[in-house]
Order: sequence, then C-alpha cells, then structure tokens
Amino acid sequence: MTPKTFLSLAVVTLLAVLGAVAAVLSQPVITTVRVNSELAFKALNAHPEAAARMSIEGRELTVNLVRLADGVWGAADRANYPAKSDEIKEVLSKMADMHLIEAKTNRKERLSRLVLEEPTADKSKSSLVKVFDDKGQVLAEAIIGRTRGRATGVERAGTYIRRPNEQQAWLASGAVRILPRMADWLNVTVLHVEAKNVRLVEITPTKGSAIVAEKNVPDEAIKVTTALPEKKKIRDGSTSRFAAGLTNVDLDDVKRVADVKFPEERFAVKYLTFDGMEVNATLAKIDDKGWATFSAKFIGKEGQSVAEAKAARDAVDTINKTATGWAYQLQPHVYERLTVKLEDMLADPDEVAPLQQFQGLPGGPGGIPGMPQGANPFGGGAAAGGMAPGGIPLPRAGEPLPPGFPPMPPEVLKQLQDAAAAAERGDAPAGATPPPAR
Repeated sequence: MTPKTFLSLAVVTLLAVLGAVAAVLSQPVITTVRVNSELAFKALNAHPEAAARMSIEGRELTVNLVRLADGVWGAADRANYPAKSDEIKEVLSKMADMHLIEAKTNRKERLSRLVLEEPTADKSKSSLVKVFDDKGQVLAEAIIGRTRGRATGVERAGTYIRRPNEQQAWLASGAVRILPRMADWLNVTVLHVEAKNVRLVEITPTKGSAIVAEKNVPDEAIKVTTALPEKKKIRDGSTSRFAAGLTNVDLDDVKRVADVKFPEERFAVKYLTFDGMEVNATLAKIDDKGWATFSAKFIGKEGQSVAEAKAARDAVDTINKTATGWAYQLQPHVYERLTVKLEDMLADPDEVAPLQQFQGLPGGPGGIPGMPQGANPFGGGAAAGGMAPGGIPLPRAGEPLPPGFPPMPPEVLKQLQDAAAAAERGDAPAGATPPPAR
C-alpha cells in the first residue's frame, strides 16, 4: 500500500468516525432530572396531621375550610356545611410531599403564563392557598398555578408555584389542582330520588295554577291529572321533567335557613314515592338565583314489608340529616324542573309540537334532510350532540345550528337546544336514548 493510498483511507475513516459521532450527538437525549432535595412546605411535611384549616383566595372565590370532629372537614364560610373531606385531604397530602424541582421565571410579566399572577388581579386564574394548624401557625403558603404533565424523568406531574411577596416561580413535584367555585369544595348532592320511584308530583305556585302529575306503577310514564282550561291540552313532551325533579338535586351554594329570607312569591312542591316517602320543598327566586329548602317524612304504603319500610325510613333520615336547617341555591336546571307552571305547558288541541314540524320526508316541507318521517330527533344521543337518525347532528345548548339544518324559528331552535341540555343532565324527553359518555 502506497503512502498516498494509506492517507486516503485514513481520511475516509476519520470522516466516517466523525459522521458517526455527529449522528449520535444529534439523537434526542432523555435526561433523568433528580428532584431537588428542598421541600416546598417543610412545616406541613413535618406535621401533616396538624393541618386544621385551609384558606383559598382567588379572583372569584374565598373559602375557609376547617377540620371538624373525626377528621371531617366543613366550610367555615358556610356555617361549617360539610365539605369534600377526601378531596381536601388529597390536596394537603400532595402539598406536604411537594419538592422544588426547578426555578422558573422571576419576571412579573411572564407569571401569567404559569397561572401565577396575583390571585386577585383582573382575569386571574391563580389561587393563594394557606394551611394553618389549630393555633393559627402557618404550615404552608403559596400561590398555586397550573399543572404540568411529566415534570421530569422521574416525576409524572408537577405544579407551578410561587411564594407570596416573591416573583420567583418554581416547578414543584406533584399535581395540585385548586378548583375555582365554592360548590367544588362542598358536598353538592342534597338528595336523590329515582324517577322510577315517584308516583305523584304536586307543584303549587303562590301565583298561578297548581299542577298534579301521577302514575300508577313505577314503569309507567307520568301524566298530568290537573283539570285543564277548555280547549287546551298539555304540550307534547312537557311532562318528562316531573318524575326526574328530585334526581341528583345538586347545589351551587348553601346558607343557614335563618340567613335567607324567602319572598312571598314562591313554590310549594310535594313528591310522593312508591316506597312510602313524602318529600316537600319550598322554592323561590332570590336575587335572580333559585333557592330551596327540603324536608321528608315516612308515610308508608299498604302491604309494605318490614325491610322496605326500613329502607324508606333510612332514606327519609338521610334527607333530613342533610337538609334540615339549610337553604340551598340550586343549580339552574334543577330549579327549573321543580318550578314548572301549568300555563307554560298548555297548548291548543291542534297545535303540532315545534320539533314535529321538522320530522318530514327528506327534502319535504319542514323536513330535516336525511331524517325519516316520524323519527325521534333525540334518538341515539342526538340531543347531547350526537347524531340523529339520518346522520343529522343536533346542537348543544347555546351552540348554532350545524351545516345541513334548514332555517327554523327561534322558538324551535331554543327547544332543540334546551333538549340538548336536558339530555346532558339525564333529563331527556320520553323515549330518548341516553347520551353517550364523553
């Protein structure tokens, strides 16, 4: 081999080695970042059992949660109404275990990117969280921002935090979510009575006519039995809400009854069940919010077994234990279905339900293209944003009509959108298919 040939081969080999090194260096490298040894909240970590109060302050929420007897938590701002103890304990546990992983920005103008702006600032989404012991000593204090998935190679998730009066932001270990509404921290379900169990509903407003609806057996559809004005009928599909009136009665807020003044204009509501319960409610609008009180009693039924009676008595006791002494601001859809007025349900005998006007032959007058004649537009979860028969998607509440729908009167569009919202709540018209899980 001549020197010239040897030199050429050496250059080629060197170039190949350099290329291989460059290729290796260009590959993505997974770096395992070890968690900083510094605890975010040393006092809470040392004595997690000492946590006796947690305060949360945000732009739209101020709540003080206190530990009561037997480790149960309550909302001090709401006369110690029962709070979600498990969720509170989880937040405290995650905060106690938090380590500071990495220092982030200390520039004020960039804090909002991590949701670490001042909690009371306009449009702020952050929360100032403080944890105290029973003597008022601070165990933990931080502004809690957004969470981040896969914080490091060993940490599955993290949360951006910063200490009050400091601009330095940190990525800390563990995912801590601070929910923004009062109801997020309270036991929201006031009571629950299965629609199938309801045999009679009576709604009596102080102004207007009372409504009575009944059924004879659990599987029967409930029907209005109130005498109707001459030449009037009950509008098709308008009775479906009755039996579901006490299904998942959830609150938005709560106060002691003594702190709520109900106006003269109100509703008295009575539900009788097949298992021998009577549930009574008083409802009224206060400052444009729907408020209610509830009570229950056992009335029994003929031929009831000892076991059935005991189950019904236990259900009554549960309702009264939860509801006695409290007034509830109900979620809007719950209030609406418990305060139906007869005049809003009446129609002329020859009136065609607005939705039926749009159940024609494909391309026919008033028909929805592709929908078979007589098809239920709420089938297949359509009211929840699914597909109606013929492939027509129905809108959710507040959404515009999708492509493919013909122009329609505003009242028809509203009925469609109200039905979509009802299906989301499990309060769809009779014969509707429950919406698919989302």
